[in-house]
Amino acid sequence: MTERQKSTPRTISFVTTEEQLAALNRLAKEQERSISWLIRKALDEYLNKSK
Repeated sequence: MTERQKSTPRTISFVTTEEQLAALNRLAKEQERSISWLIRKALDEYLNKSK
């Protein structure tokens, strides 16, 4: 995989609960970030811990 392919954004979807979505919306508003940004950040942290 090339460096460009690694950094090209990809769209995914997943199923979540109403409670999780409400929490994401609240955090996004509080931190002035998008939900996508929050999920990418959480995923990065999880993947780095799993190495």
